[in-house]
Amino acid sequence: MAVILYFASIPVTCALCAFLALYAWRQRGVPGVRAYAGLAFCECLLALVEILAMLSPSPEQALFWWKSRFLFSAVIPVFSLVFAFEFGGWRGWRSKRVLAGMFIIPLLTQVLLWSNNLHGLWVHQEVGWRQNGPFWIAETSARIPGLWFAVHSFYGSLLWIAGVGVLLVAAWRIRRLYLGKALLVVGMALVVLVNALIPTFNLFPTEFNLFTPGAGVGILLIGLVAFRFLALKPASAAEIGAADQAQAEGVRSFVAFMLIFIVMAAGILAGGYLSYQDYVRQFHVQVESTLSSIAALTVSELQDWRQGRIADGEILNQNSAFGALVQRYLENPGDPQAQAELLVWLDKYQVYRHYDRVFLLDTRGVARISSPAVPEPVAAHLTQEIAAVLSAGQMTFLDFHRDTTDGPIHLSLLVPICTGQDKRPLGMLVLRIDPRVYLYPLIQQLPISSASAETLLVRREGTDALFLNELKFQSNTALNLRFSLQNTQLPAVKAALGQEGIVEGVDYRDVPVLADVRAAPNSPWYLVTKMDTAEVYAPLQERLWQTVGFFGALIATAGTALGLIWRHQRARYYRELAVAERARRVSEREYQVLVQNIPGMVYRAGSDWKTKIASGAESLCGYTGDEINSMPRGWLNIIHPDDRDAVERVSVLLTREHRAFVQLYRIIAKNGQTQWIEDHKVALFSELGIFEGVDGIAMNIRHYRDLT
Repeated sequence: MAVILYFASIPVTCALCAFLALYAWRQRGVPGVRAYAGLAFCECLLALVEILAMLSPSPEQALFWWKSRFLFSAVIPVFSLVFAFEFGGWRGWRSKRVLAGMFIIPLLTQVLLWSNNLHGLWVHQEVGWRQNGPFWIAETSARIPGLWFAVHSFYGSLLWIAGVGVLLVAAWRIRRLYLGKALLVVGMALVVLVNALIPTFNLFPTEFNLFTPGAGVGILLIGLVAFRFLALKPASAAEIGAADQAQAEGVRSFVAFMLIFIVMAAGILAGGYLSYQDYVRQFHVQVESTLSSIAALTVSELQDWRQGRIADGEILNQNSAFGALVQRYLENPGDPQAQAELLVWLDKYQVYRHYDRVFLLDTRGVARISSPAVPEPVAAHLTQEIAAVLSAGQMTFLDFHRDTTDGPIHLSLLVPICTGQDKRPLGMLVLRIDPRVYLYPLIQQLPISSASAETLLVRREGTDALFLNELKFQSNTALNLRFSLQNTQLPAVKAALGQEGIVEGVDYRDVPVLADVRAAPNSPWYLVTKMDTAEVYAPLQERLWQTVGFFGALIATAGTALGLIWRHQRARYYRELAVAERARRVSEREYQVLVQNIPGMVYRAGSDWKTKIASGAESLCGYTGDEINSMPRGWLNIIHPDDRDAVERVSVLLTREHRAFVQLYRIIAKNGQTQWIEDHKVALFSELGIFEGVDGIAMNIRHYRDLT
């Protein structure tokens, strides 16, 4: 059901984002609409290739479509940041170089992704695949990331964070006018941020990769903010205003440095992440090696102990002298010498610390002699076993058992005793072992100091895994505690089912553990050497904080250095602006002085021949510059009618020839008098040779001749 629900969310995401992309493309008046359309379209394609991956006919094709996802997952954060800037009102930052720079890492990741077999910089091991009904499900836990996979992940996350930060700043700026809209932007931004961070850092491990449907939800919320509520459009137009050229240049510079910082931070984070992952791998190898070494040593000692006990029984089983002594005693129980000699044999085994009692049963199951000589009833199961043991003529190792329901736990060696010549069965010697004396301490003794480490001995009994020894954290468990073989989370069950090696699961306390499971050779026993994962990974927490602190300080240092560089650049830029402004003002003052001291009128006529008087008009003709500028034809209005044709002919020549002209003509002054004017003028042309106007100086000819 969970797989079907997850798969159903992917086509819904694909269709929703396709609709949003089409809708956004038609909303041309909304800020950032094209970036949003690109964002939604890439998310649609991301969902589409994930559908193709899940429905592929083979794991190879599923892997191809899975790898295709990374093209869109790399581009989506770029579009999100572009949209955030434009929708937030910062439109002066964008330039072709900045936009191209934002796509450098996505382009590199694609090259390294598809050429990973040549260098292994993308991943050291790809995802695995398992089939669930008609769907292929990617097992991302099998993936071992490389350097550039980490760069890709952190770069995308940092772009998401930067975009969210821009939107939060924009929301802060409009909070007083549009509080509700600002809060909506904040909520949307936080949802997008959480969706970006959870899959990157695997904060909540799940069976499925939730980035695609999560990104679809984030894009839908962004669309609601952008198109339904128009949260930032009024503020950007009415309150924020357009930035001037200096501000736009500053924003472009800031964005460029921010992108540099994002790339640097992504690289540093990727290095820190890979460093920590490498430490984790080495730590895992060390812990697993420790558990495996303990388990191998314990199994080896168990095997030696068991072989030693079997060897003890074989010595008695094949010893003809001992068989003759038993025959002699059974035929004549009153023979004190035979009894004494037999007790010497039995006492030698009984004082050996592995055995707590050694006794002889005749063919009817009656106890005839025992060491120590303590009368005990013969267990019913021994009476049942004696016939089979004597018939087979071979020693039997009786595994962990109780002689009575609530009695102590024992192991026993059942050794058939026969005559030396005709191998006639005489009886059965029972070497009873108390596991509390040597075997349990052997299992429980560990060569490391640990609060949770423990070794368990189990065997398979029917459909259960039965615990054979007392446990560290629970009492009265030997031959009492059992778990169904269907409970495959338990390492003890994994061992009973034949699994070997390092496994993870939960133990009998329902506590997560890391364990080594293996079979004890030539026995029905399975050994489980385990340790709580909380204790195993405790050193990793310390290492994690050390890594976070070190690389966080490194990022902060890099950010501070870039901030200082950016501040120095901006200070130099504003100093240059100040110097240029001072130079402009000095030049303007010099020009004003020059113009004011020229004995005549300075003017400029555009390509439409409308004259603009700069200065000197009133002293020349009695009209002020504003009066002449307001006339329909400007300066031509006061030229003597008989000279206007000549002036206009020269004007036509000026539009064709890039040279200076000097012309004499008459004007009618404001007082009605006629005055001769000497007019020096030069045509102005653009770099493409297009006529743009005329600059000129007109002087009273009498005054000019007096000067010359």
